[in-house]
Amino acid sequence: MRVASIDIGSNSVHMIVADVTGPNSFYVVDRERERVKLGAGAFRSGRLRPDSMAAAMEALQRFALLSKRLGVQRILAVATSAVREARNGRDFLARVKRRTGIDARVISGKDEALLIYRGIRHAADLHGRNALMLDLGGGSLEVMYGNAGRLIIAESLPLGVQRLRDFFGAEDPPSRKQRNALIKHIRQLAAPVIGRIRKRGIDLVLCTSGTHMTLGLCCLRLRGRDPWGALNGYVIRASELRDLHATLMDTDAVGRARLPGIDERRADTIHFGSAVLSQILDLAHAREFQLCGASLREGVLLAEIEKRGNEPVQQSVRVSSAIELVRRAGGNI
Repeated sequence: MRVASIDIGSNSVHMIVADVTGPNSFYVVDRERERVKLGAGAFRSGRLRPDSMAAAMEALQRFALLSKRLGVQRILAVATSAVREARNGRDFLARVKRRTGIDARVISGKDEALLIYRGIRHAADLHGRNALMLDLGGGSLEVMYGNAGRLIIAESLPLGVQRLRDFFGAEDPPSRKQRNALIKHIRQLAAPVIGRIRKRGIDLVLCTSGTHMTLGLCCLRLRGRDPWGALNGYVIRASELRDLHATLMDTDAVGRARLPGIDERRADTIHFGSAVLSQILDLAHAREFQLCGASLREGVLLAEIEKRGNEPVQQSVRVSSAIELVRRAGGNI
């Protein structure tokens, strides 16, 4: 069965198209992303802006058309912080359904964290390790702690980059006063849950989402490395991230866009992302973090596979990868 999984986020609209190859696995045939900034201004005003909704609608219409061309049999779609909190969020989704046929459901922050954990668990080897997992979007930061067997702690914090820009983005670059207020705000919200997690012991920090991937790519390029493929699995030192954060805070959006690996459309929020991640790593006493390419979209797909297959999705990424390789080579498992 060919399935599309769509994440209507506060920063971007993402889609993966995948073939479900068995009760435990899938193979991604296409990935699409549009940075529509659906949450821009919405966290202060309480409403999605007309221009942001128009951009998101255009992206979703394209996704619907592409899904039809690719022979997708089922579209799964979820909406997160911006739509969840906006007074006109449900009206927007109703218009999306009328125009595109995509029937998106709004999920809670806790459900979002659980689905992201599913995606990460499938892509990263968590056996024998307790991991702090972080997904930073436009509206919220999902904080998860667990291992291959279970998710132990899951919280959604209102620390997304679009949200922080709404409340701390009056000056660019930020003044010293703004920077201090931003850091104090992040630490006040994040310290309780990170403190609880640190006491349990952290073997690994995994970071997913476009903001984290962008920060990781910039650190790698500043180090002199230019990954030719996926960033999944690359390890970034906390000291590198701190140095990058200082640079991002000292320049404006134009200057940030000149840094290697930073897209022009992320330049207005990437410094808020580095502020959040650098403070989380400090609170966790973490010396490094690892990039992970799987997130909410994969988690939504895996939850659907498990529901239809009536059995738990394979928890070992090594076993799952080996099974998928054998199947694609024509073997039977």
